[in-house]
Amino acid sequence: MTRLRAYPGCYLLEKISETTPVNLGNAKSKHIIYGKIIDVGLERVNDAGGLMKPYCKVGQTLFFINYGADEKYEEFEWEGKTYYSVIFNDSRSFIEE
Repeated sequence: MTRLRAYPGCYLLEKISETTPVNLGNAKSKHIIYGKIIDVGLERVNDAGGLMKPYCKVGQTLFFINYGADEKYEEFEWEGKTYYSVIFNDSRSFIEE
C-alpha cells in the first residue's frame, strides 16, 4: 500500500478549503488555507542551528497562508486530492479537539 509521508520538519496536509484573498497588512493579497494533518515529519535542525519541533498532531486542522495567486505553497495532487507540505514554523494556528 502506498502512503504519503511528511519530510522532516514538515506537516503533510490534505486541503479542506481556502479563503478568498484577504489583506493581512501589506500589499500582497493572501489566501488562508485550511488542511487536515495526515502525517507529521520528524524534528529537524533549521539553518540557524535551532531544533524545529512539531506542535500539532495527525488529525488536527491547521491554518497557513498562501502568498498570492501566482505562488503555490508546495501544493500537489495525488489520487484526486490536493495536498500541501508545510514547514512547522510556517503554520499560523490549529484547531484542537
